[in-house]
Formats: sequence, structure tokens, C-alpha cells
Amino acid sequence: MVAGKNQKIKGGIMAKIAILQCKNTKEDLGCSSQLCFKDMNEHSGEFKRHDSVELTGIITCSGCPTIIGPNKLFRRIEGLANSGIDTLHFSSCVMALCPYKNKYAKMINEKFPGINVIMGTHHDPGNATPEEF
Repeated sequence: MVAGKNQKIKGGIMAKIAILQCKNTKEDLGCSSQLCFKDMNEHSGEFKRHDSVELTGIITCSGCPTIIGPNKLFRRIEGLANSGIDTLHFSSCVMALCPYKNKYAKMINEKFPGINVIMGTHHDPGNATPEEF
């Protein structure tokens, strides 16, 4: 594994990021990631912690229930790690709905110590429906 390196840019450091989405929200509810992208582009929500971002990839978990979920997830993350990401954002839908999010974060930190896991992407839109997450 090659851990990601932050690149210096004028005025700060660019983070190479990826986003982990909830498979059920993405596929069953048809989430288009619009709020994640909106906050990423507007440098708000959890993206405001970065000076600048380069989005390298978007992956989903393996869905619920998950007996073999970690192995599937690790294969997906390994590809991102090899491309040099330094940060993996758990999407806000993962934060709102996933019973495994803390377990996954701990396992990712142990298996991929060069990747910073950030819990969340966009701000809470208030009265959003599940489709808007």
C-alpha cells in the first residue's frame, strides 16, 4: 500500500479524498450524492477542514447485513489507497444510517493507517428526506 501524500498548493494543502457511501441509500433510494458534491464544491460541511480537495473516488459499502462486508470494503479501499488517497470521508448517509460505521472506521484505521477517516460529508440539511441524503 502506498499512503497518500498531501500536495502543496498555493494557499494551503490539497487533500486527495474518497467518499464511502451507503450502498442501500445509493442503490435503493437513488442517492445522486448531490449534497456531498455541493458541500465539497462550496468548501462547507466536513470538507471545510481541507484547504482544497481532489476527489479520487467514490465507493459504497457492501450493504446490510454484512457478514463478509469488511473484506469487500477493504478491497475497494485498497484500490483507493494505491491511488494515493490520504482521506476517506464516510458520507452523511453512512453517518445517519449505518450500524457498522464505528466498527468500519476502527478497522480501516488499523488496516490503512495512512488514510485519515472523517465521519461525514455534507451539513445536515434539516428536514431532508432519505432520498436527499
